[in-house]
Amino acid sequence: MKKLRIVPFLALVLFFGSCRTPKDITYFQNVNRNVASVTNQNFEVKIQNNDILMILVESETPQAVVAFNKQTNKQTNIEVGGGYNSFQRIDPLMDGYLVKNGEIVFPVLGKIKVEGLTPLQVSKLIEERLVSGGYLTDPVVTVKLLNYRVYVMGEVARPGIVNVDNEKMTILEALSAAGDLTIYGVRTNVTVIREKDGKREIGTVDLTSKDLFVSPYYYLEQNDVIYVEPNNRRKRQGVQDLTMISAATSLASFFASMVSIIVTLGR
Repeated sequence: MKKLRIVPFLALVLFFGSCRTPKDITYFQNVNRNVASVTNQNFEVKIQNNDILMILVESETPQAVVAFNKQTNKQTNIEVGGGYNSFQRIDPLMDGYLVKNGEIVFPVLGKIKVEGLTPLQVSKLIEERLVSGGYLTDPVVTVKLLNYRVYVMGEVARPGIVNVDNEKMTILEALSAAGDLTIYGVRTNVTVIREKDGKREIGTVDLTSKDLFVSPYYYLEQNDVIYVEPNNRRKRQGVQDLTMISAATSLASFFASMVSIIVTLGR
C-alpha cells in the first residue's frame, strides 16, 4: 500500500517540477509601468559594404530624370508617390546599386562614397550633386536599403528571414514577426550576432529586463542574426527524441536483417 501512495506523490512532483514559472516567461519584469522608458529614438541604419541600395530620382520634369534612374524605375505602372511600397517590384540584383569599397557607381555622377552614411544622408548628397552639376533644379531622391533583413533562429514559432520594410526594426518586432518565443525559449539570454566591417560581434539581450530598451541590440541592423536558446527541458527532450529515433532505426534494421535471413534460409 505504501508503494501505491508513493506513485501519485511522484507524479505530482514531476508535474510541478516540469512547469515553467511566470518569472521564466514574463517580459519586462522590472519595468515600472507608470514611468516612461527612454530608448535610442535617434537610431538610423548606416550603409555598409555589400549593401544594395534602391535609388529613385524624381522631378517635376519626368524626362529630365530618365538618365538617373534604372529601367525598372522608369516603368509607368509604378507609383512613385506611394512610399516604399512603390519599389516592391524591383529586383535587387538587377536594379539596385551594390556598395563596393564603400562606394556606388551612379549614372552620370560616377562614384559616390556612401559607406557609413544613412539612406537619408545619401539622398541629400545626390540631390546636392544633381543641383550643383546643373543636371536638375528640383530633384527629390529617395534611397532605400534593399537588403535590410534579419534572421531569427531557435525557439520561436516561425524561424526564418524577416524583411524590414521600414527604416528601423526592434528586436521585439523581429521576434513578433517570427511568431514570438515558444514556451521553451530562454528569454534572459537571447543572442544577437552582428557583422560590421568584416568583424563579428556577439551580444546578448535579456527580454525580461528594462535594460533591453537601452541595449545596442534593441534596434537591429541589416543581416543581424537572432538566436533564441532552448531551455534545459527542451534540450533533454531533444536528446530523448534522438535516442528514441536511434533505437527505432536500430530495431527496424534488426527486423529487416531477420527477414532477410529467414527468406534466405527458406530458399
